[in-house]
Order: sequence, then C-alpha cells, then structure tokens
Amino acid sequence: MPKATDPRPLKPILNKLRGDYRIGKDLRKKTKLYPNVLCGITSGWNRIQDVVDDYLERSELWESQPIQFVLLLQESLKKMNTILSNQPAHKTTAIELLLIQYTSSLHTFYQHPKFANDLQTYYRKQELKKRTKYNFELLEIQSNSTVLVMALEKSRLIEEKLRKRTFDDVSNEDGDDRCMVSKSSQFHPGCLFNLWLPLLGKKNCAW
Repeated sequence: MPKATDPRPLKPILNKLRGDYRIGKDLRKKTKLYPNVLCGITSGWNRIQDVVDDYLERSELWESQPIQFVLLLQESLKKMNTILSNQPAHKTTAIELLLIQYTSSLHTFYQHPKFANDLQTYYRKQELKKRTKYNFELLEIQSNSTVLVMALEKSRLIEEKLRKRTFDDVSNEDGDDRCMVSKSSQFHPGCLFNLWLPLLGKKNCAW
C-alpha cells in the first residue's frame, strides 16, 4: 500500500518579501489589525515562538486563554489578506502583493489542527510565566506600600510622643507664661522617616 501523504501545510516562506520588514502604523490601520498582533518582523510570523513572545512582550492586557490568542491570530491574518486582496489593483503596492501571498499561506498554516495545537501549548506556557511574574510584581508593590504605611504611622506616633515630651519640658522663667523649648528636644519628622527608609530599600531623603 502506498504511504499516506502528510496533509500538513508547508511552513510559509517569504518569497521576495524582506524578512526584516515590519508593518507600519498606516498599514496596520488600513488592514485593521488587532493591537500587538504581528508587530514583529515578517520572518518571525511563521515561527510559533516568535509570534507568541512578541505579542506577550508588548501587551499590558492579553488573552488569558490560548484558544483566544489562536483565534485572534487567525482572524488578523484573514483580515489583512481580505482587505489587501479586495482593494483596487492600481492601489496595491508591491509589498502588499507579497503580503497577500504570505498571509494566505500563514492563515492556512495556523488553521491546521497540528500547528493550532502547538500554538496553544506554547501560548499556555508563556502566558502562565507572564501572569506569574505580573502577580509577583503586584504583590511586591502591595508589600512595599504596606511597609510604607507602617513606617509613616510609626513616625507619626513617635512624633506625637516627642511633642508631648517637649511640652512637659517647658520652663516658666520669672513667673511669666513664655515657653522655653529645649533645643535638644526639637524634632524633625524627616529624621525619623529616614530611619524607616532602609525597610523600603530607599536612600535617605535630603531634607
């Protein structure tokens, strides 16, 4: 029996499209591409790792589910190909003609179950890394904020104690009501705050 042929599509090639080409702002607007999708160089569009890493690196908000990203990428390629293919021939540039061929091949490539599944698998792993890093940084910010609040509260309490002590040290000379405050008991809140700054990993303030 003859061997079954592999139905998987070949990896898309650039043909004459430059591998270091990036889609500019005007063309992205024209083809209505989604934010942060296909922002890298065209030679990386046929590599799953490059497509995923580039998207996650640029995104402050990203798709939480792998299948959502797969659909986003497929839709972006289809949209670009459709818009460029349907415009009048005299308005289509040489680069756009090459992009039509390339995006058509890429859309077929990422539609295939094998590559769509590979895309999901890699996206799931990288998205988890990004989310874990984001949560850790958020926790660190919250922790530093808590330390800062505690330091300020401690500084306030000590300041109140020193004020009370200052008033207790008031002396009344010759029976008049003038208050004479000892210089040694004078307090600047910035001095105490500087004592707490090492907890926050900061340098002393210049008051």
